[in-house]
Amino acid sequence: MLFLPLGLALGQFLALRSDRSAAEAAALRELASPAPKRDAWGVLGTIRLEQGRVADALPLLVKAASLEAETGVDTRDSLSLAKANLDGLSLGVPGASAAGAESALLQAQGEAEHLAQGKRAATWFSAGEFWLRMGRRSEALAALRKAVALQRDDWGDEGGGLRFKSAGISAYYQRMLAGAQEE
Repeated sequence: MLFLPLGLALGQFLALRSDRSAAEAAALRELASPAPKRDAWGVLGTIRLEQGRVADALPLLVKAASLEAETGVDTRDSLSLAKANLDGLSLGVPGASAAGAESALLQAQGEAEHLAQGKRAATWFSAGEFWLRMGRRSEALAALRKAVALQRDDWGDEGGGLRFKSAGISAYYQRMLAGAQEE
């Protein structure tokens, strides 16, 4: 009986690894094309960041965040760029900076205002976490308060009439805000 749960967990791990490998290969092919799709920069940058290859991730995410700012459809690449800068700072990666993280966070917060409630709340929550990591308590508290105000229950609006339920997300945001207020 122990083999079934272990086998399921191993299967899930291998599937995720296979998905990441396929996404990486697709992004590399796309970026090698004459006119790559906008998402390829962010996909490959995020994969490099997950692999711990922060120096490789930074230029990809700079490009991705720049393209994202032009379209205004999401904040994922801007937030990934903030994380890459913060991770890079802690690892001593050349080119990583607190100013780069701050700029990416401000960009994400600005872009968030044009997004549906669920994405807007998630962006402000992530920004709050990054501000905390930077030691910028007042910015963190403001961002976390905004996330809590936007995420009053466990339902989120993704735009285009799409709604989703994420059990416990509202309480989680509230707990994180309370923890930040106590520090």
